[in-house]
Amino acid sequence: MRYGIPAVAAIVMVAVVFQHGCKDKGTEPVPPKNPREYTWTVDTLIAHPDAIQTWMWDIYGTSPQNVCVVGHTDWTGVNGNGIMWRYDGTRWSIVNQGFRDISLNSITGFGPSNIYAAGSKGSDALILHFNGTSWTQTILPGYGLFAIRGSSPSNIWAGGWGGTVFRFDGAQWIRVSADERLNFKDFAVTNQKTYAIAYRVDEQPQDTIWYYSLSWNGQQWDTLDVWLDLSLYPSAATFGAQSLSIIDSELYSAGGGLFRLELGNWFKVLGNAKVAKVFGTSKNNMLAVGTSGEANHYDGSNWYQFEQFKSNEF
Repeated sequence: MRYGIPAVAAIVMVAVVFQHGCKDKGTEPVPPKNPREYTWTVDTLIAHPDAIQTWMWDIYGTSPQNVCVVGHTDWTGVNGNGIMWRYDGTRWSIVNQGFRDISLNSITGFGPSNIYAAGSKGSDALILHFNGTSWTQTILPGYGLFAIRGSSPSNIWAGGWGGTVFRFDGAQWIRVSADERLNFKDFAVTNQKTYAIAYRVDEQPQDTIWYYSLSWNGQQWDTLDVWLDLSLYPSAATFGAQSLSIIDSELYSAGGGLFRLELGNWFKVLGNAKVAKVFGTSKNNMLAVGTSGEANHYDGSNWYQFEQFKSNEF
């Protein structure tokens, strides 16, 4: 059975519009269209006809004509298991960065000529950089990376397995101290503060997972909150364990619901376990999406669920 990723294009395009908006070329600005009235299109991305599985993990775009997604496939014909697509406003095409045997999990950037992707090469940490013309790779001493985020080209954070965390200061990647038992899943970065979510797996009891909400104080990681998931029981999430987002200077976490950080404490704003990521231009215009076609819009007064996606998974 072959698996593609239906509806990736729809979520990608919404994410780009939310992040960058659109401007009319005329003298009178056109009011933005209500996201609940968008016309949606669906694309299915498949790495190769022989591929059994293809998964998209992360998205970055600079305009509706320049969107990249990275993910994983069992087809190794281009870069290895790591795969990237680029959307030019008309169609999707696979990006060949020129490197073999890599895996990609996350992507971010600061314009069309300054894009970073993170993952692994073998068991080592891998970071790719696009300068507008070509890709270069950096292999760092650590385990594979799950996430890469930044507030500027001189403040980029990347992290992953076994306490592997690095910060780029504009000139070099510097190892950041972290507990080796922690696996870092995502970051939210401002010029003043860096936040992270991580998890730890204990063997006793079997499959015991601890989720951590962390903040960097300049010297070490402070724990904001922690919760225990025994996997066999309903989640007792006190913050989202999948991703972090900053919208209108407010920090949100998604996964097991959608949460907002207020005065150092997490508060649930959307109790839906299928939400995995939130995008938005403001706290009154947010889109929270997840698995099994979960897509919800917040307009400042209420949440609206898009029922037409519920048969898909993204």
